[in-house]
This record gives sequence, structure tokens and C-alpha cells, in this order.
Amino acid sequence: MRKLKGYVKKDDVELPHPDLSKVWLDSSDLMRLLHCSLRTINKLRAQGMPYYKVHTHYCLYKFDEVMEFIENRRQKPIERKTMINDFSYFRAPITNTVPHSAFSLLDAYHYITGGIAKETTAHLRTLTGKAHSIYKQNAFDFCTFSGLFSTRRNGDLLRHSSLVCFDFDHLPDVEATFELLKNDKYFPTMLLFRSPSGDGLKWVISMERQFLCREKFFPLENQVDYHPSFFKSVSYYLLNEYGLVTDKSGKDIVRACFLPHDPNAYINEKILQ
Repeated sequence: MRKLKGYVKKDDVELPHPDLSKVWLDSSDLMRLLHCSLRTINKLRAQGMPYYKVHTHYCLYKFDEVMEFIENRRQKPIERKTMINDFSYFRAPITNTVPHSAFSLLDAYHYITGGIAKETTAHLRTLTGKAHSIYKQNAFDFCTFSGLFSTRRNGDLLRHSSLVCFDFDHLPDVEATFELLKNDKYFPTMLLFRSPSGDGLKWVISMERQFLCREKFFPLENQVDYHPSFFKSVSYYLLNEYGLVTDKSGKDIVRACFLPHDPNAYINEKILQ
């Protein structure tokens, strides 16, 4: 069989082998290739990605040049940025939108393991139905683990904390799930405690490492944009790995988390050092 130029032979079948170095892409092609937004493409261009301006609002890119640029970014060491993990702490009731102060994970740990909410938590667990819900909303202090706010509204976020809280309700075995999450091999637990009702868990982890790695390849706009994607990915992992269903409200940065009493809460040892 005569070999044709531009084709390769595999198992006696002629398969096309295109010369990708001659492939030209427009911005839409590049967005699909790199799974990113047009804004990210513009940032990559500003950082040196080769492009060819053929019109005022139209650019073309060479496939091989783009891939070489991305590969060079992968080989560069990740710049370790200092991310501040403070978040807002609010006094009860839940309708309060003005934060009382900034909290750290260590502050939250001492609050939860101390006796501040001991009587409140004990009384809540004696209630049922509507009385249980009303009491929790009016008696418990709370925080927004994912951010520091001037007021508890999406538009008033001052800074993302790089923390994400996952909420698990009505677990059949709280203690077994506690151990699973605490010892997860992929996501180091930053803070883990039992819910006010006692039948659920609050699992706080950091998205800092994943954000920095992704930012190395594609300069995402900020942590706020990455938060929903990270939450969705981890939720999918938890469902497939442990069969755990996450409360979807965790995707909202402004989401409030009640602070109960749990003397056996866990905090990452590195935070205590």
C-alpha cells in the first residue's frame, strides 16, 4: 500500500496525522481548549502568550506556540502567596448582617470547644420541629468561613478566606463519618465539628493549594470565581468516595455557619503550632 504524505500506518490501517503546528485557533477555540474565559485569554496574552492581531477585535493563535507557552508555565515553580484565612464572626440572631469581629480558625476552635455555647447547644437538642428551628436561628452565634464581610451580603465581601465549609445533615453514623473526613487523603481537614443538632458535621477545608495550582496554568480572576467550581468538585468526590451528600448551600460564600459547643472538635495540628 502506498503511504501518503501526512499519514501514519497503524495495524495496516491508514490514519490521518495532521500537522498541528500549522493549526490556527481563534479566541473561541482557545477558550474551549484551555477551559477558560475570554478574560483569562486576555490575561494570558498580557503575560506573553503569542497572538496575531488580524482585526481590531479579532486575534488568531498558533496551536504549537500556545502549547509551548502553557508548558513553560507548568515548569515554573508556584509562587507561594500569603493568603489570610480570617473570616467574619456574627452575634445572634441569624438576621444580624453586621459582623462583630474577624475570626481565625483558632478562634472558632476555642469558641466551639469552650463553654460559650454549651447550654445553648444542650437546650437545642431537647427541642423538635419548628421550635428547634426558631431557637437555633435566634440563639446561636455564627460565622462566614469563606470570607470577611463589611455586611453579610455578596456585594460586601472584603476578602475571600480560601476556606470552604461542607455541611452534612442527618448522618446515620456521625462518629464514623467524622473519622473518614478527618483522615481524608486528598483534602487536609482544617476544622471539623459536630452540628448544633448533633446529627451532622461541619467540615472546613482550604482551597488554597488547588487555587494556586490552577492559577499557575490559567490566571483565574480571583478566589471568588473559583469557589463554586471547587465546591462542586469536592462535593462530587465526597459522593463517589464516601456516599456523602453535601448541603448545596456551601457554594455560597455568604453562607452562615452556626457555632455550637463540641468539646471533641478537631483542628489541624499545623494551626496549633
